[in-house]
Amino acid sequence: MGIRKRLIGHGGGTTALLVGLLAAAALPGAPAYAAPAAAASHSTSLPARDGDLDLDGTPDLIVPGGTGVVPPGLWLSTGRPDGTVSPTPINIGINGLGVGTTGSPSDWNGAQTVTGAFCGNGTQDVLAYYPTGTTPGSGHGVILCGDGSTGPLGTTTAPLLVGALTDTNGTAAAQVVNAGNTSNLATGHPDLLAAFGNQLVLLHSSTPNGYTTDADFGWGLCLASCNVLTGLNSPDGTQDWSSWTVATAQRADGTAAYLWNPATGALHLWTGLKLSADGTTLTTTGAYTLAASAWNTGRTLTLRAAALDDTGAPVLWATDRATGVTTTTRPAALTDAPAVITTSTTLVFSTPSGTSKHPHRPGHPGDDTAVGGRGDDDRTCPPTDCTSG
Repeated sequence: MGIRKRLIGHGGGTTALLVGLLAAAALPGAPAYAAPAAAASHSTSLPARDGDLDLDGTPDLIVPGGTGVVPPGLWLSTGRPDGTVSPTPINIGINGLGVGTTGSPSDWNGAQTVTGAFCGNGTQDVLAYYPTGTTPGSGHGVILCGDGSTGPLGTTTAPLLVGALTDTNGTAAAQVVNAGNTSNLATGHPDLLAAFGNQLVLLHSSTPNGYTTDADFGWGLCLASCNVLTGLNSPDGTQDWSSWTVATAQRADGTAAYLWNPATGALHLWTGLKLSADGTTLTTTGAYTLAASAWNTGRTLTLRAAALDDTGAPVLWATDRATGVTTTTRPAALTDAPAVITTSTTLVFSTPSGTSKHPHRPGHPGDDTAVGGRGDDDRTCPPTDCTSG
């Protein structure tokens, strides 16, 4: 049952969650770029809906490559109004990140990708965040401004460097997601939730890439630029955020967050996230248990949430990059243990030679129709019974 203005996780733990500095500077050595267009040539007016990179009015799925059957790059599958996605993704990351003078699709290897209105142009942009690695560096990120098309990123504006999101010990944030206007500061740029160990930090910025916890100044954490959520418990009532994967989408009442524990298969949905008055936790307009256990337990999945409208339950896309299968989970209602519509789509990735890279498994939903049709298998069932793999 949803709880209006519910206070989540009030109490438990005072260990500070540490996140490092995000620098507000364009990448050095990047080539010259044209100024971003004031508007894109699409029928949908700006600003774009959250997650809608191609300005057709529906959020889109993006999957970073370099793992399993997904070739290097950033792959965009256009979203559909019913919550399904196109089975033929486009590599919008073919030019890489623009780190240095020569970009490569392999620049996206190891990246977490976050969409949001970072650049302030009305379109949806992409933050590539790296919890590990050397390019651009552990805890670093790069923002590429969108242009409202399905063309390659990084062709019209210079990339923006996001400095190291690390704690005072140099440990990088394990996960970063879009938090909309959860801080209530309305800076014009999305807030971020960053996970370090077993706590979360809410960061805000008045510039496209100026997120910081103030740690690098040596004066302590979150003096002015963020909030350490010391009172925020996970859905199991403890501060074990290292055990949870978070995927967010923006609705009319604020940020909605899917929370998944891969070890137990628990899946929850919180809506209307807002920072509490004391700045230590989050309130919600609703907190729902979609599955107490057994939702894709033990699997390695890339999650992305999408709000198809302003008030309904957002869809959850779960992509298995080992197989190329994306499963869409769409709750029928905002309630505990709802029936869900589950759709499986096998993504077909075109390599530079024009061939397709995907496993054909006879009898698997979507395989026989992925090239020429939707490749979908629609079912309505309890959330623990309709999983794909």
